[in-house]
Amino acid sequence: MKIGKLIVVLLFTICCTSNGDSERKANLSKQTTATAVVNQSISINTDRTDNLAREAYSLMLSAPTVTGNQNNTLRFGQNQELKFTTKFYDAVDKWVAFRTKEDSLYMAGFIYIDMQAGFTFCFETSFVITDNSLEKLTSYSDSMRLILRLGRNTADVAILTKKEIEQLGLPEEPDWLKSYGKSAGTNLHFVMLGLFYNSIRENHRAIESLLKVYNKNPHFYRLEYELAHAYNATKNFDKAIAVLNKAIKNDSKNYKFYKELGFSLIHQNKLTEAESVYLKGIELTTVKAQKAEMAHNMAFSYFQIRNRAKFEEWAKLTRKYADENSQFYRNMNSLERNWDK
Repeated sequence: MKIGKLIVVLLFTICCTSNGDSERKANLSKQTTATAVVNQSISINTDRTDNLAREAYSLMLSAPTVTGNQNNTLRFGQNQELKFTTKFYDAVDKWVAFRTKEDSLYMAGFIYIDMQAGFTFCFETSFVITDNSLEKLTSYSDSMRLILRLGRNTADVAILTKKEIEQLGLPEEPDWLKSYGKSAGTNLHFVMLGLFYNSIRENHRAIESLLKVYNKNPHFYRLEYELAHAYNATKNFDKAIAVLNKAIKNDSKNYKFYKELGFSLIHQNKLTEAESVYLKGIELTTVKAQKAEMAHNMAFSYFQIRNRAKFEEWAKLTRKYADENSQFYRNMNSLERNWDK
């Protein structure tokens, strides 16, 4: 019986925002999933695949968080070198190499953008460096596709040259890549790209991508929220407020706009306005964690200026909506203890 190619996904989504967006924080997780997909031309041995998956899983886990004072340039052969100096988001649609925790072992694969999951590395093979070339070791692609989601703590990569790609027996680009290019250049492509840049705190790049859509179609799905978030993260609060006011005029029921607008107003010391905005956002959402976050931000703002009455008002709201084990709830206790310090 012919069965599908195994896809092993190692998901490390690092999503961080300037305003403590708990929805993004919820994505700060590590997950491992394995999914079988239909491919009539491939027959695999289950025992062999399980062993390869475990081996590759272990190897891939060792690569993205490599740190230390290692030499970033490795020279070999005649005028060949691997430079581990490129950010992964500058190596999209390229074959790259990652270090591993074993000094002499590296792994090669292809970085691309999955429009549903973000920056992604598809692992192709492990290799070593000999005196004259790169020597390919175990190849996993015949039995499975091994996928690593990349986040802002991902180590720098080395972009492989044409000669190095040939030494590893790799094609110019993977056959499966064509299925990921269908949305390139569309509004959805630029908005999702902006979202992914925001998730790794490359907010200036996010703004550049998002404006390509905003200037033509400002109310495109999720666009205004992502653009406002990017402006807030880069301290362009006036621009964020302008985007959000237009967004609210178009859709007054979206609590996320009020949440982001409250953040902008707080950072312009417009606390009275921020209160009104946050109260509206709290009214609109049914998610207690979101209510708690908005109340928390307001309470902290009044703590900073030591307005006791207002702090207690918003601390009470925070405790009303926050889980007792949450950071928001614990922060209220901590701020009260440190009031006179």
